[in-house]
Amino acid sequence: MPHCELGALSEELQPLLELLNVFERWYAGMGSLKTNNDHLYQNSLAVFSCMEDLYQVSTQAQGALSNPEIEHIYARAKTLCNVSQTHIAKSELLATVTFQDIQATCHMILTQVHNLQALVKQLEEKAQVDEDK
Repeated sequence: MPHCELGALSEELQPLLELLNVFERWYAGMGSLKTNNDHLYQNSLAVFSCMEDLYQVSTQAQGALSNPEIEHIYARAKTLCNVSQTHIAKSELLATVTFQDIQATCHMILTQVHNLQALVKQLEEKAQVDEDK
């Protein structure tokens, strides 16, 4: 392979390295998604805790709502909290799997690019030695 073709091949590898920046952005975005999911989960627990407090106060005070109405509201809040936590857990799982996939793919691409760069360098060195003869 002529020396100029090796240089062109080496230049073609550079955009691949630059594309890895896209993976780095995705990687950072996935970290933000995981953080957001954690906040949603904590907020869901806080809302349910408030509903539990309201239930306790309402049953003790025997306010304007009848006991069956209070129990219905409490049961509905508990159901919504559980559904919300289930969806957050699914989202967290998807984020984790995607996060790991992006990271693994980035490492595989980077390894292949570095292997190609090393091969180009070896071929350039060999071509230089052949020219010197």
